[in-house]
Amino acid sequence: MKIVFWSPSSGDGPAVGEFDVELDSGLVLCRLRMMRSAAGFPWLSLPSQKAWNPNGTPVLRSDGRQMWRPLIRFRDQKVEKSFRQQVLAALQAEYPQLFDGKPR
Repeated sequence: MKIVFWSPSSGDGPAVGEFDVELDSGLVLCRLRMMRSAAGFPWLSLPSQKAWNPNGTPVLRSDGRQMWRPLIRFRDQKVEKSFRQQVLAALQAEYPQLFDGKPR
């Protein structure tokens, strides 16, 4: 697995940047996001799209915010966790400065 595109975020929010990752099979997954929690821990936001009802209205959560549907699915949580760990490791290998705890 390797990072084939990186674009840093320009804002001060939790997003660190967007990137594409190429899997060993040659498949390229586009526009994943590296995020940082308020405590500074890195995490990944996988591609998703807004959820819509058949009548064109947005699907809303109980708090009134619009729901999002993932564009990538995993067989189970173990596979998803492994994928996320591998992607973060690939990011750290290619862009170690993202993990040094300093502001971007």
